[in-house]
Amino acid sequence: MGIGDQHVKHQVWIHETAFDGYDPALDHLGWAQPIGTDGKPINELDPPPGSPPVAGWRCFCECSWQGAQYYPRAEFPCADDTNPYGDPPPAVEGTSLTGAKGEWYRHVHRALPELIAHDLLKLGVPLTHQEVRMAVQLARNAGKSWSQIAAATGILRVEAETLWGSRRHPPAQRPWPHHGRRPDPPARGPQR
Repeated sequence: MGIGDQHVKHQVWIHETAFDGYDPALDHLGWAQPIGTDGKPINELDPPPGSPPVAGWRCFCECSWQGAQYYPRAEFPCADDTNPYGDPPPAVEGTSLTGAKGEWYRHVHRALPELIAHDLLKLGVPLTHQEVRMAVQLARNAGKSWSQIAAATGILRVEAETLWGSRRHPPAQRPWPHHGRRPDPPARGPQR
């Protein structure tokens, strides 16, 4: 049972690759969790009488991660500030760059670095661009397989490995003439 099963989610965020069948993204549903005046998460849409009102919000993820930023209601009032359990305002919800959603996106990119390459490609960055190569290298350094990277970026594994795989010596940079054999090793010791 994930943390999301225990907490009420007002608006849930999910990385778009989950809709394309990239299952690891399903482990990272995010939301702005209401926090009561007692400092505990409010786990019901319609809390019983006497429950503490919302004092603020914190970003939560299905994987049990919680954001560091706390958004106090005093600084971020709700649209309906007469409702003690109101939804977080747009400034708290944020975008993929700001607010709780931005904090969640950064968490997802740390947890699933292959999604950085996906997001760059979605923005129209060419497959061969240096930023995409760097994102793929980050994913590889994190232990992601070519199959995982390919699935996240929507291409075939063989294409991913061909595009972004390491090449020891491309033809123009081979250290010896390409005529089928390596040069003789240097002579050792005194020459006679």
